[in-house]
Parts: sequence; structure tokens; C-alpha cells
Amino acid sequence: MKQPQELAPGEHLLPATPSEMVAGPLKLWEPLAVRMEAEIHAELAAAQGGDAAWFRDRYLWLAQIAQLRARPGEVRAWQQRARRLQSDPVAKHLSGVVNELVADAVAAPRRNDAALRVAVRKRFAAMPWDVVGASVRSFRAQLAASTQAGLVEAYRKRADQQVSFSGLRVTLGLAMQILGGSLQHSQVLPRSAALVAGLDDVLALHP
Repeated sequence: MKQPQELAPGEHLLPATPSEMVAGPLKLWEPLAVRMEAEIHAELAAAQGGDAAWFRDRYLWLAQIAQLRARPGEVRAWQQRARRLQSDPVAKHLSGVVNELVADAVAAPRRNDAALRVAVRKRFAAMPWDVVGASVRSFRAQLAASTQAGLVEAYRKRADQQVSFSGLRVTLGLAMQILGGSLQHSQVLPRSAALVAGLDDVLALHP
């Protein structure tokens, strides 16, 4: 297996399989996150134009790294920049909102699930329902059906095999996808009951 200093440009070495990264503590990501963050900022600094999707992806990746480090202000700032570049009208309202709310909850551990439920209700109730309603209903159903074990198994079946042939070397994009799974496992799904309850409160306003 290559050592980190031997990695090709844009290549990153996972310290464990994707499913182990998703199921493990978030501290597993910190050494790798430093390298990924530096690469993203270097790409942005060197960018000479480019389409909106390219910038949007990198803003979302920086939001993920900020969420990993429990920095809700940075999460919100990067997510807002990414939303402004969304071409889909639904995504302009919904993209990254749950990440922002969860980041706030993680940074204030004394806040209970009731507070998160209220925050979800306020945020989603303020959105134009004719635009986001169908997507909110779909997301609520998907979240309610999701489990930590199911998420880990999905990564084991798909991503573990994918990276086994590369000696755990991955592209930046794939690494960020796996980090997203880790954040979902460690931060989002443990709060799914409060998130779903808040969404149910909003759905009750639109029978």
C-alpha cells in the first residue's frame, strides 16, 4: 500500500475501509480532513472560472469538513454559498438545511431533542410549500426508514468492494462521499426522531 507521501495528486488514502470509516468515530477523519481541506482551497484559489456545479461541490465539501469539526457558523456559511449555486428550485431551499440544524445541535449538546424539533419546524415551515412540499414528504419518509446499521451495510456492500482494488486509495470526491456517510451515521441518524418529529409538525400544517 502506498504511503501518504507517495499518493498521486488528488488521491487520498483512507485509514480504514469505507464502512469502517462510516461506523467509526469521527476522529478517524481528522488527519485526512486536513489534507482534503488544503486540496479544496488550493483548487478554489487556482480556479479560472468554471461552472457552478464545480464550485457548489467544493463549497459543500468545505461545509462537511466544518461539520466534522463542529463549527456551525462555517457550516452555515458554506451551505449558503452552495445553495446560491443550485439550479434546481427545490435544492435552493432544501440543500444542506438539515446539516445546518444538526451542526447547531452538535455544537450545543445541552440542547435537547425538543429544541431541535422546534428548530426543524421553524425552518421548514418558512419555506414555500408549493415548491418543497413533495420533497419534504419524501425526505421525511426516507429519514424515518434509515438506520445506522443499514447505512453501514450499504457502504460495506458498495464502497468497500470499490476501494479494495485500490488499496484504500480514493479520489477527493469519493472521500467526501464517505465522509458524508460518517456524518449521517454519527450526527444525523442519532437525531432522526427529533428531525422526523419536526417534519411531522410541518406536514401537519399541510394535510
